[in-house]
Amino acid sequence: MIRFRNPQMQPRSGVYCWWGTTGGNNFLLYVGSAGKKNGSLQRCTLLRGVSELARTPFASSSKGKRQSLDTDFVVGTVIKLVQEKFGWDCEWEHLCDDPSQEITYIRNWKPILQKKNGHLHESLLSREEKGYWQVAGRKTESEKEDLVKEAERRIDDALQALMAIRNVAQ
Repeated sequence: MIRFRNPQMQPRSGVYCWWGTTGGNNFLLYVGSAGKKNGSLQRCTLLRGVSELARTPFASSSKGKRQSLDTDFVVGTVIKLVQEKFGWDCEWEHLCDDPSQEITYIRNWKPILQKKNGHLHESLLSREEKGYWQVAGRKTESEKEDLVKEAERRIDDALQALMAIRNVAQ
């Protein structure tokens, strides 16, 4: 089940997080922010959370020769996996109204999916040659579905490893 702890506080910029909960235990999955950049389309923390649940966009374009899965897709897929595979509930929560506090929460709370600098662990991003994760270039729906399934498998493998490192019971 997905729960939103304090959606009545919206729309607001600031810092938010995703918790995984099971058996009375809370595991911090991810901390994000909205509203750091002026003119950003996603200045609302609730909208960021909904975007992650929708898992769009699928991949991020890159200036270099490599492309990775998009943060929204990765976070949304992790939420889907911990619910389906482990039976966890997931909760979104608005933490504060100051988006500059994101890194402070990350350093203090150490979310499973992120490094100390706030970036997702590389293993979750599945970097590949530019165009590899391009869904639009696939000819059939079956090819598109296979690409998404491959991405989900890679995220699942990376998540299992990160949870083992953190001694998080599955």
